[in-house]
This record gives sequence, structure tokens and C-alpha cells, in this order.
Amino acid sequence: MVLKIQKWGNSLALRLPKALLQLLGVGCETAVDVQVEDGRIMILPLKKKMDLNEMLSKIDKHNLHAEEWEVKSRGREAI
Repeated sequence: MVLKIQKWGNSLALRLPKALLQLLGVGCETAVDVQVEDGRIMILPLKKKMDLNEMLSKIDKHNLHAEEWEVKSRGREAI
């Protein structure tokens, strides 16, 4: 696919076709990470933030840490 960089206001812009955006699973207002690597521009969709249920579903016996208790009081709480 050959695209053309064009003037957009005081900036330059590269318009991405809808079909390309659909392949990436991104759309209008999607946050992306733009990187330059070895003379190439890379546009990477940011991973969506997980909600609590998604995060909890990732816990298993290999990444579950033991409980830690701090005995020293920090304020007016009772021990």
C-alpha cells in the first residue's frame, strides 16, 4: 500500500485507510504508541486497560504472593 504524506493545517499528516485500521482493530480516538526503529515508523495500538475481573482472572498459583502483615501502627489504628 502506498500512501502520501499531506499538509494538514500547520502539520503534515498520513491518512490511514479504514480497511487498514480495521485490520489493526483501531479506530477514531484510539490511543497508539508511535516509535521510530531502524528508520521505520511503527504505530502500535496501546493495550486496553484491564478491569478488576480481568486482572483477577490472571492470578494463578505461580504468580500469587503470600500475604504480608505490617505490625507497626502508622496512625491511630488499634493493633
